[in-house]
Amino acid sequence: MLVAMSNVDFQDVNTGEVAIGAGVGHYVGDQAVAVGVAYGVNDDLKIHAKWSGVAGDPHYNAIGGGVTYKFRTR
Repeated sequence: MLVAMSNVDFQDVNTGEVAIGAGVGHYVGDQAVAVGVAYGVNDDLKIHAKWSGVAGDPHYNAIGGGVTYKFRTR
């Protein structure tokens, strides 16, 4: 699942933009798919959420979210 989730990448999401991504992964005989969404709150603040699930038996799900804040030190 984490292989799929890590492939959902949100490089440049500008203020007011929404980005949607998807990823797939394979590990030790299991396949997973992941989807995610990101939003640029302002020039310095971005938020995102991701979901991943494994096909097959048993079914596993994973979710994650994060915030990125950038600033200058000078």
